Amino acid sequence: MFSAFYANLMKEDGAVTVDWVVLTGAAIALVFVMIASVNGSVSDVAEEIETVLSDVTVVEIGTLGTSE
Repeated sequence: MFSAFYANLMKEDGAVTVDWVVLTGAAIALVFVMIASVNGSVSDVAEEIETVLSDVTVVEIGTLGTSE
């Protein structure tokens, strides 16, 4: 009984699949960390752009080609 369990434990038939699952999980975790670290900076830049654009005054330019 124990020898059959040990023989199955030593098989390497699925090791590549496990490697790919671990590698894919690590890549996804890295993407989440990158998104979390960039998210605050992007929000700050967006708020600054909103502030600058809301302070801009738009001046109407008359009809082109006419002199006043």
